[in-house]
Amino acid sequence: MATSGFSVGDSLAGLIVDGVDETPYVAGTLSYEERRGIRLTIPFIHSYSPNQFDAVKKWFREGSVPPNLLLITDKGTFSLYGCRNAGSSIRGGSGLSTGYVAPSEVVYTGRDGDFEDALTVSEMRSQIDGLKEWTGFSAAKLTFVADDRNRAKKVTVDVESGDSLTWRQGAATMTLSLHWETDQPEPGFRVREWVCLTTSFADPRPCSEHLAEQRKMIALLTLMFGNPVRFRRHEIRDSRFNSKVLTGKIVDVPFFEVVVEETASDFSRPLPEGRKLRQPLVTASEVKPESLQRWAEQYSKWSRVIQPTVGTITRTESYVEDHVVNSSMSLEAAGHLIGKVTGEKETYSPWGKKTTATYVFRCLAAIGLDWSEAAESVVGLAKAVANNYNGIKHFDRGEFPPTEHTYLISRVAVLIVRLLAVGRLDPSLELVNRCGERGQFTELKREFKERNLYVNAEGKFGEYPAEETPSEGIQGDAEKGMEDVTEADPEEARNYEEPQPVPTA
Repeated sequence: MATSGFSVGDSLAGLIVDGVDETPYVAGTLSYEERRGIRLTIPFIHSYSPNQFDAVKKWFREGSVPPNLLLITDKGTFSLYGCRNAGSSIRGGSGLSTGYVAPSEVVYTGRDGDFEDALTVSEMRSQIDGLKEWTGFSAAKLTFVADDRNRAKKVTVDVESGDSLTWRQGAATMTLSLHWETDQPEPGFRVREWVCLTTSFADPRPCSEHLAEQRKMIALLTLMFGNPVRFRRHEIRDSRFNSKVLTGKIVDVPFFEVVVEETASDFSRPLPEGRKLRQPLVTASEVKPESLQRWAEQYSKWSRVIQPTVGTITRTESYVEDHVVNSSMSLEAAGHLIGKVTGEKETYSPWGKKTTATYVFRCLAAIGLDWSEAAESVVGLAKAVANNYNGIKHFDRGEFPPTEHTYLISRVAVLIVRLLAVGRLDPSLELVNRCGERGQFTELKREFKERNLYVNAEGKFGEYPAEETPSEGIQGDAEKGMEDVTEADPEEARNYEEPQPVPTA
């Protein structure tokens, strides 16, 4: 078994096995690069006359690198799958040439069975940002004993596994589970806890299928926290990767670490600041397994809503204009899925066509929260989002909208998408209504007042009203709008028209 201490920045030299008996062993160096993941470097002499390097020369001359390779090192065995030619530097004469191999997956151990089989596994578990904070799972429980002066006299620490959450997700069984370990630095005692997401299939599947299911949870966590969430580690378990005694008897089928090329760049990204994971819209304790199953079932249908906003949240270097554009794309898609609602005609163009504001209004109606501390009406807020989006997107609108307006609209639009995600978890809107009473929603509305900005019924920004009198009817309009919420007409989706710009005059 290879050591799990092989990480970013490390390199190991060893002998390469391609599974063909006639191929002489050649040397190679396995290195773990920050963004690209693991690379195998193979030195060889291109014009060397004996057959020592014939196979290697063919790999790089013809681009026929074997799909699977094995590297045997003094630290253990590494199995490389999905290998491809990543370039070479060929020197004539007796000069040293170099070939590079990029594997799709690297498992930190060897495998039983046919050498040429592609990598498939029954289980894959991943450590992901925010899982511990979102679930609230904890193994350590502290008990204090105080003296008669209420001073701590004794502290008892009980560490016990047990917390988990399981649901079905298509053919996969998904499990959130708590893990812990202890170490004893001198002096002191420490318990380290973390939560993993595990996918299990009845039959072995490629890692990509496991990750496709786990990405649905990544997207959900990103929307719940409103901050980037990334993979940090993967492990796999399958009967072909096992531990044996000298007689060949299998005594254990443990998890083994794996590096997957498509997520390798996540590992080197900075860990999120703790404060950014303290306030999710809802937590795991507020949802049921069927809520997570519902999220997965609707993920494909709602992907045009989910992915643009998740993408812009994940790109920490993006501008507020990027947030407006991506989240407005999400809102347009959601508006089509929600369908017609009462009151939306106020957002139509003068010639009676649906506009960008129409789709934003449908989303506001679907969540039904009170925005009166930020806007005169739901229609006005929908127009403000649409005006800002179109002002950024369309060349003929002149200068970009004022930065302060764009900042507030970006926060409004992203939060609407996040609240729509909460609505996917709980169609009764009970969780959405709870969000309406919590910090992120109330803080956003308060920021309008702090910046002395308020949206009027026409969707234009002005000074905040002198008297804090919520406009009559804004909450009622949104609730009324929900009466006629329907699924989007398939015929309307087929006859989709590009929304017309919201009139600015």
